[in-house]
Amino acid sequence: MNRLIIAAVLGLLAACTGTSNSHEASETGAKSVAKIVSPPHSIVEGVARAPLTEELSPRVTNYVRVAPYAATAGAITELGFEQINQSGFNLVVDLRIPDDLSFEQEGQIASQLNVRYVSLPFAENKRVWRNVDRLALLLEDSSNYPVLIHCGSGNKAGAMWAFYRARQGVPGHLALKEGMEAGLTKAEPLVRELLGLDRTDLNEV
Repeated sequence: MNRLIIAAVLGLLAACTGTSNSHEASETGAKSVAKIVSPPHSIVEGVARAPLTEELSPRVTNYVRVAPYAATAGAITELGFEQINQSGFNLVVDLRIPDDLSFEQEGQIASQLNVRYVSLPFAENKRVWRNVDRLALLLEDSSNYPVLIHCGSGNKAGAMWAFYRARQGVPGHLALKEGMEAGLTKAEPLVRELLGLDRTDLNEV
């Protein structure tokens, strides 16, 4: 009789533990998914979204809307900045190095148009993660929406987007694919290296 009671108690304890572990796993999975679809992917009511890819003027080269409130692009002409302003962008993130001839001029144009302008020079080594974290803070603040991330061609903007998405918990090969869709080209080897991917991952992209 005592053995039957002990067995029943142990069974109840095992069932409770299993339920607890299942609940914890469910919460962990939910948090992981939530992180992947976190701002600028989650919808914020009353906030303007980035224009669709085909809607923005060709004066903004290689423009791609990568999320409801974020886009990547290459070079921007002065008239392109006017188009950006008219399209409702609140923040422009410039990934070019500061010695670029048009770097200072672009900041001045943005200021004149009341568009916030942030310089986050792209580093072609592990130091890039510092600015990825800074970019994440900007992208997670809805007061900046919509945000345009740009460089000279769209290549570094695509790379930065891949790094950002990987930081958000997106698997490396999928983050790489998103980066390529956002303009990543020549910096692909660097992105692969820093995301721990090799050429065999190409088949997964």
